[in-house]
Amino acid sequence: MKKIKSPMLCQLLQDLRFSPQKQKLNQLVAAEKLYYLIQPQIEYSYEFVCCLITGYRPKQNSSMLIKGEDLIQDLYVFILSVSSELALNTNDINEKLYTIGEVAQQFDVSIRTVERWKNRGLLSGRYTFPDGKKRNAFRQKHLDRFVQDHPELVKKAEGFSKVDQPEKDKIVQQARLLAEQQHFSRQAAIIEIARQTCRSRDTVRRILIEYEKDPAGTPIFSRPAGVISSRQEKEIYRLLKAKTPIEELMQKFYRSKSSIYRIINKRRIRELKKAKIDYMSNDEFMADDAEVKILASPLNGLADLYDHPHETEFTSDTLPVYLNNVSSIKPLTREVEADLFKRYNYLKFRASIEIAKFNNMPRVNTHQIAIVEKYIEQAEQIRKIIIVSNLRLVISIANRHAGWGTQLSDLISEGNLSLMRAVEKFDYSRGFRFSTYASWAISKDFARRIPAEASRPDKPTSMDIDEIQTDFRDKNRTGVNAVEQAHNSLEHVIVNNLTEREQYIINNHYGLIKMGMKKKYKSLNQIGDEIGLSKERVRQLELVALQKLRQSLGPEEFELLTK
Repeated sequence: MKKIKSPMLCQLLQDLRFSPQKQKLNQLVAAEKLYYLIQPQIEYSYEFVCCLITGYRPKQNSSMLIKGEDLIQDLYVFILSVSSELALNTNDINEKLYTIGEVAQQFDVSIRTVERWKNRGLLSGRYTFPDGKKRNAFRQKHLDRFVQDHPELVKKAEGFSKVDQPEKDKIVQQARLLAEQQHFSRQAAIIEIARQTCRSRDTVRRILIEYEKDPAGTPIFSRPAGVISSRQEKEIYRLLKAKTPIEELMQKFYRSKSSIYRIINKRRIRELKKAKIDYMSNDEFMADDAEVKILASPLNGLADLYDHPHETEFTSDTLPVYLNNVSSIKPLTREVEADLFKRYNYLKFRASIEIAKFNNMPRVNTHQIAIVEKYIEQAEQIRKIIIVSNLRLVISIANRHAGWGTQLSDLISEGNLSLMRAVEKFDYSRGFRFSTYASWAISKDFARRIPAEASRPDKPTSMDIDEIQTDFRDKNRTGVNAVEQAHNSLEHVIVNNLTEREQYIINNHYGLIKMGMKKKYKSLNQIGDEIGLSKERVRQLELVALQKLRQSLGPEEFELLTK
């Protein structure tokens, strides 16, 4: 089903879904009456439309005008949607109802013709038939109104005779002769046959496609017919990304160069719309000169960092090499770090804005797509710079948690994933250092993972830290100290703001008894059994305690506590 273009009319439909059945029925009747009153060349205010459908004026005045031709299309979708929700029983309708097949039979036209009439304004609805099934059907009054408004269209359709099998065979034979003897292209042959048989080009095209789909039939033209499939589109896009020449794609898929580029652009737009782009918003991004101020200065050689080995690109055997490589990376200064995060979020902000514009464009050209892809590519490059610059922080925290059945390589891999998630959630505008926030995030994930890993008998013991030549214990202590200091602050806040029972619930449910390896999380059921309360009562006390902590803790501390 098509979508309503007018946002206000769309909202009206959403509100109507919560209305009583009788009110929906009244507004459906009102919308049908309005549908026949609208003139395509006139503009209508939303207040006028809302008043005629609902009987009341909207609370908020709007100067928005809707073109008549757009309003006709939106009302058609509106009527279908409301009718579909009501799904009235045919026994409750006091007039004749026709299925699409019955309409085609009554006017001696094809079902495809009736479908075209629907696009020209023939109203239909969704009804529940005696067998309990829901079907689309046409009311007698809507059929009569369509015939009254489009007499020439109906008369012209009735003048066409259906194509019988002998005529279909003759059309196929004509197409084969044109293709073999005169070397006509598919389109040229269709035009010529349509001229000779006095049939529409669409009719000739469908007959030929139907014949070629038959396994017993032999191909008429060298190039396949029909619209290219989604699988073929995906394959074309994959081959192009693999540097396949455009000429080879044209030959393989029997498409022109413009068709190939159109398919590729369609796929690029689909990939961009599908991508989830989250960013930390900032008022600075809305300034007219934001792009010049934020993106004008160069990265000062930092771009080389993103080619450095990172993330999980190592194994236990290659871990020493990875550690030696990471040891040579210098941490970012506060100013550079803030600048990178500002760039990163601004680039994603611009990309999301440009992608949103695609929905209102009749056609998106290659240049517009390239701009968005450039924003995303630059953002990804900066993201990698930030990640690589903080890999030493991950190793420092991982060293402190190594042991208890967990391998250092596993901890570093897990920590790198935590680091990546922290990059997406960090708000640079608050003035905190990223290392502080990331340290909290990594330590929090380690605290949750290590107890589960240590309980697994199949896990091998951790490799001896002395086997690794590079010593990270004294490097980048800022993040680790921040975690310890934050934990001490958290303990102080809990002791001074919560009752003894609330302290017990928070400490045990969130594993805050110790910051070492033996963190143990308890469920609300377990805590309730220990202190003699129901699970629901424990939950209520926990919510009260969290509300107290929310007022006393910083945003980063509280987010990581309840994450």
